[in-house]
Amino acid sequence: MANNGTINVLLQFTKNNIATKSLAIAAAGFQTAGKDYQLATMQVPVGGAGLAIPLGPLLTSPPTVLGEILIKNNGPATDVIELLSAVSGTVLGRCSSGRCILMELPAGVTVPAMVAVSTASPPNSEVDAEYFILPV
Repeated sequence: MANNGTINVLLQFTKNNIATKSLAIAAAGFQTAGKDYQLATMQVPVGGAGLAIPLGPLLTSPPTVLGEILIKNNGPATDVIELLSAVSGTVLGRCSSGRCILMELPAGVTVPAMVAVSTASPPNSEVDAEYFILPV
């Protein structure tokens, strides 16, 4: 069966007279489970326990494993988003403004959450994020 999920990533480093270094992953394919996915935006609260990520159709027909998640922080430069294993859970990853988290969620994570940290004065109350979840 053909792959129906694809990941393309490039991480590159260039500075002064150091030769450019990069790691590219092109068209890394994987099988998804079923036909459901969740592609949405959410307002991530600053501080506190975090907010469960709305799973949409993945909540009504839950897959065995949530699978791949991509999160983009659309907030201001003062704000960082943390991906949590659950509300009040373990931090799985974090991303600064304009950056992203791309990872395969661990099998035990069934309702991931996000919380934001703001260094603005006064702190922002919430941060805009985009996310995409593909079950595997």
